[in-house]
Amino acid sequence: MQSPRAAVALTLIGVVLAVLMASGAGCGGSCSDCPPTSVLVSSSANVDLMLTAPGLTWSGPACPPYPPACRGDGVNTFCTYIIVTGRAAGECALTLWFSDRPVQVVHAQFGSQSAAHACCGGFPVVGETTFTVPTTADAGIYGSDGATDAVTFLPPDGGATGDAAPDAAPSPDGGTEAD
Repeated sequence: MQSPRAAVALTLIGVVLAVLMASGAGCGGSCSDCPPTSVLVSSSANVDLMLTAPGLTWSGPACPPYPPACRGDGVNTFCTYIIVTGRAAGECALTLWFSDRPVQVVHAQFGSQSAAHACCGGFPVVGETTFTVPTTADAGIYGSDGATDAVTFLPPDGGATGDAAPDAAPSPDGGTEAD
């Protein structure tokens, strides 16, 4: 049998733990208003994206440390969307090498972690969070607000000139940083 003091102490510890868990200990409150930390690039319909080698590449300080992967519903499609999760502040340029249209680059931007959202983790997206690849080959990738300057086209040669690497980061003018 516990003493009344021990019962009170255990109850108090339980209450403190419950309050800390409910308030997001160390977060200064709730993290329910966390900003998005990933960018979604997806087909406008449940159809596979028509990619050709090299398929997908990305470059930039904010890109994840693994190669980009395209996913589908696993039954009817296998490549309908790509998720870019920022690993640092800055840009991650996702290049989509299409077989049915020009090569296009989505320039995902990520900001610094803010003190206000420290408990959320990750690097918040700056700008567009959703990009759509139309099913028609004569249309470019667009953002949730329509046409966007966060998407560029590469020349038919992939932007490589001279000894430029094919996965060199494209610049806003459509060339590559290696030019």
